[in-house]
Amino acid sequence: MSPELAPILQLSREEKLQLVEELWDSIAQEESQQPLAQWKIDELNRREEAFEQDPSKARTWEQVKARITGQHA
Repeated sequence: MSPELAPILQLSREEKLQLVEELWDSIAQEESQQPLAQWKIDELNRREEAFEQDPSKARTWEQVKARITGQHA
């Protein structure tokens, strides 16, 4: 264990959870400020175009989840 982490490990469970939450929020904030990668934009555009051409191929989240988990809706 690195010596820098020792003070953090001495925190209470609640304090550790608060720290993790604050760290996670700061990571999410930084991520939201990053420009979207071009390949992601291209993929979103491709999917939108496919949907517009044939909306019947779209699936709801419930349908996708049921397929993944093997449960039939």
